[in-house]
This record gives sequence, structure tokens and C-alpha cells, in this order.
Amino acid sequence: MALVSDLFEQLWLRAAPLDHPDDEEVVDDRRRILELLMSGTKDETIARQLGLSLRTVRRRVADLMDELGARTRFQAGVEAHRRGLL
Repeated sequence: MALVSDLFEQLWLRAAPLDHPDDEEVVDDRRRILELLMSGTKDETIARQLGLSLRTVRRRVADLMDELGARTRFQAGVEAHRRGLL
């Protein structure tokens, strides 16, 4: 067990922190996704324009819709506008 613990400690000392986007960058991405959704842009085009994978865009759209309590993209746009997000 001590060997595993020592190995962990050695690796931990060489570890680098993960890069996380700052809050402002996340807010900008969310706003841009909402704007593109409102204009009728397809997920594939959103992914290309933002430099994200299609899967990431679809997950973020689903998260936004869930957060806004929307069943459709249109409802998400209306609710985002109502809340002053756009």
C-alpha cells in the first residue's frame, strides 16, 4: 500500500491543473447559442461557427432548454428574451 501511496504522491506533484473556461466565456457561448437558435440555425452550423463538436452543441442546447423550461427551441428563445438573456 505504501508503494501505491508513494507513486500517487510523485505523480500528484507533476500534475497540471485543468484549463476551465472562465464564467464570461461560458456566458458568451450560451448567449451566442441562443442567438443562433433564434435565427433558426441548425446544430451543425452552430458547431462550426463556435468551433465546438456537434455533440457538445446538442448537449448545451438541451441544457439550455431544460434550464429555461422549454420544450421547443422557439419556447427557449421566447423565455430567454423574457428573462433578459438576449
